[in-house]
Amino acid sequence: MEEHKRSVNILNELLEKNYDAEKGYRSAAENVKNSRLANFLLQNADIRQGFAIDIAEEILDLGGKPVSDTSIMSELHRAWINFKSEITAENDEDAVLKECIRGEEAALKDYNKALRSKSLDDSTEVLLEEQRAQIALAISELESLEEEAGAGEIL
Repeated sequence: MEEHKRSVNILNELLEKNYDAEKGYRSAAENVKNSRLANFLLQNADIRQGFAIDIAEEILDLGGKPVSDTSIMSELHRAWINFKSEITAENDEDAVLKECIRGEEAALKDYNKALRSKSLDDSTEVLLEEQRAQIALAISELESLEEEAGAGEIL
């Protein structure tokens, strides 16, 4: 029983962070003018929404109660992104890309920490490993977009 409780706590932390990431991506998409970048950000918001649904189902399967909202820190982070975008108007896409990369790198660390806990069921570990791989892919794609932006190719 204690293992399930620990697993639910770990999963709820990731769930909250996926809610945060989804809202962050949607907010970032509103702060860019480039349609290719905005579409990429919205696709990642949808992916993170799917992650949240899968994690919430896993929590329910363990007999737990999924958290239902984002963290206060993420609200502050989104406000900072919006503020930073406004004061760097001619270069807001670059600022948004940097913040998205930073957020995804933090998510990767969170997933690594969760997977190191050793209190998760095998099926839960598989789910989190798949999600972690998609986050790593998003980081690579964001870095490519950042390189293109630096070369003046997308922005």
